[in-house]
Amino acid sequence: MLQKTIDPNHLTVYVKRRSFIWRHRYYRLDMYEEPCEERCRGLILLINRSSDEDHILPDFIPIEKEVTHDSNYSMYNLSGKSKQSSEN
Repeated sequence: MLQKTIDPNHLTVYVKRRSFIWRHRYYRLDMYEEPCEERCRGLILLINRSSDEDHILPDFIPIEKEVTHDSNYSMYNLSGKSKQSSEN
């Protein structure tokens, strides 16, 4: 039954998830694992679901860039097959 929902243009995404609380806030680290597209290799996303407008980021985690409103980092877009993958 689930076979009918498989999208041939998307891959299964493997994520190792670690959650923690820091300064009374909940955080989640999503670490993308192989097999994955090139753009996901080594990708680690820090997720914080907070109603506070001032997001306090843990000072012990180096943050490369903010991707909150970047649709390229949505799970749907990260799972999309690249042109190279879809040709194989």
